[in-house]
Amino acid sequence: GTTPGPAPSPDRRQATPGRTDLAAVRDGLSDAATAAVRRLERVWDAVGVGPEDRAAQLAELVDSFQVLCDGKVAEEEALLATFEREIESARDECDSIRRAFGEEDPTQVGAEGAGRDPSSSLAGGGPSLQHEYEELQSRLESLRTARDEARRSLLECRGRAAEGLAALRGTSAEEACASDELADMADVEADLTEGRRMEFARRADGIDSAVDARCHEIVGLVLACQGLIRELEIEPPSLDDAKIMQSLEDDDDVVAQGGWDQQQQDTSQAGRTLASLRETPTCVGISDSALERLSDRLRELKGEKHRRRVLLGEMGQKINNLWNMLRIPDEDRAKFTGSIRGLGSDTLSKGRAEVQRLEGLKGEMIGKLVKEQRRDIEGLWAETGTGPVERAEFAARYDGLAGDDVTSAVLVEHEEYAERLRARLRKMRPILDLISRREAILEERTELELLQRDPGRLTGRGASKQLMREEKMGNRVKRDLPKVTKALERALWEWHRENRPADGDGGADDPSAGHFAYEGVPYLETMRVQEEEWRDRRERAEEERQRKKEEERTAAASKASSFGYSTYSRLPGKKRQDWSSGGAASSGAGRPRSASNARSGSSTRAGGRGGGGGLAPRPLGDHTRHNRPPSRPRNGPGAKKAAGGGAGYRPASAPRMRF
Repeated sequence: GTTPGPAPSPDRRQATPGRTDLAAVRDGLSDAATAAVRRLERVWDAVGVGPEDRAAQLAELVDSFQVLCDGKVAEEEALLATFEREIESARDECDSIRRAFGEEDPTQVGAEGAGRDPSSSLAGGGPSLQHEYEELQSRLESLRTARDEARRSLLECRGRAAEGLAALRGTSAEEACASDELADMADVEADLTEGRRMEFARRADGIDSAVDARCHEIVGLVLACQGLIRELEIEPPSLDDAKIMQSLEDDDDVVAQGGWDQQQQDTSQAGRTLASLRETPTCVGISDSALERLSDRLRELKGEKHRRRVLLGEMGQKINNLWNMLRIPDEDRAKFTGSIRGLGSDTLSKGRAEVQRLEGLKGEMIGKLVKEQRRDIEGLWAETGTGPVERAEFAARYDGLAGDDVTSAVLVEHEEYAERLRARLRKMRPILDLISRREAILEERTELELLQRDPGRLTGRGASKQLMREEKMGNRVKRDLPKVTKALERALWEWHRENRPADGDGGADDPSAGHFAYEGVPYLETMRVQEEEWRDRRERAEEERQRKKEEERTAAASKASSFGYSTYSRLPGKKRQDWSSGGAASSGAGRPRSASNARSGSSTRAGGRGGGGGLAPRPLGDHTRHNRPPSRPRNGPGAKKAAGGGAGYRPASAPRMRF
């Protein structure tokens, strides 16, 4: 056999694994094969293996080595493919994340390895796949962190929006997420840009604001319902009422800050919050259905409150009327009034019981009450001016009733008739007020006419006050009477248009039908008669005045003829007389003569103090000291005569001197 070659030196074997170039690998493999063959040959020589066996074993060894090399190559090729796949996957993921963030050039990451020479290595100076993979993984980790943070932000906003929308719509959060209202918030992967995140935040904040507004509205409705339920004492409460009464709880933050007064918890929203946003057995929640139910319940409670108020008002009015009718003492009234409070069912029960008690008393006092109603009716007849026909019809119907015939129905008929008269009086009141005012002015006119007939009414004490009073009366008659009469006529004709019978009805031929009757007579007719009577009275007064004036003229003329002078009567029209012309020789020739010196020459006296036979007598109105006639004695002709032996005595018919 062949002699095994020398074994490879240790230095070479140790240096072989560190070499990476092909020559070194080839040398190493050759040395290893040579050494192996040499050793095998020594063994085979010792054993005595033939050449054929040796060749077969060496061929088998070469085949095994080839298989081993092929396996190693396949393993390394698989590793290469894995690196390439991982790098490609990392690059795709980076691109996807950057596209989600809205990067303009998503392929920039790893672009430096895109043109790598596949044969390059660290030994050759180019970047290896491992290095590229590590760089991509580092970049990918930062992108994944940013992606996860953005995704958490979007998911948080979507979760808030879904929770709020679920509370508002009364559904689950999953149903809210799948609803059309949040369809645009379903994808939290494709778009992670800042604008997208801000849009999600705005949507969530908007729904939160809607939730806050709904909470405020629901709390207000709950408080209002609670107040009405307590006020009305609703018994038994419905299921919703029980929830309403338990839906609110104290807001710990507001209470801790001292911003809530415990006494205001039943009326103020401050310090009060809902126990739950979702509907529970003890809370109404804030859903649309809860809002609708609360609104409906509040309307029902308000309607019930209004109904009870109206009922209690009618009941109170009836009780008050019965109290007044039955003369109930004030102590009993105060006791009943103090026992009722609010609008609860207890108040209604007490009111019904009081009405029932008073109705029983009324039944016992029915006869007395009918008489009192009759007196009220008679007073209303007088106030409304009801005619005798209507009074007679009413009297004929009820005057014959006595004993058991006077029933509660009779009292009701009297009350209803009295109420109709009161309604008629309320409608007639404006007209009656005008009639009363006009009648008062007419009385003043009559009184003024009577006063003006007395000529001496203004000569005594208080004449100025009397004159002022007459002037005021005259002003009212002159100014107010036409206005009141005109307004009254307009109101009376309006009454006639509203109350006249239609054609074909009974009484349409009656001229007084539909007219406003006062004391049984149409007042328009009364006004016409009053006006005619006043004109007749004025004409008679004028005739009487002219007659007296004529009598006075006749008496004056008769008296003048008895004394020998004629009465002066001035002709109509203004006269002018030239007193400077003429031949008057007396001292008054240059001025008009007064009434005292306007006598004719035949009526002058002769004689007098210091008078001569040939001198003209001084006029009685002369103020000079000479030849002045004595005045008439204060006590008349029977008294002591004036000095001078009676000379110059002025008779009673002569005018008195004026100073």
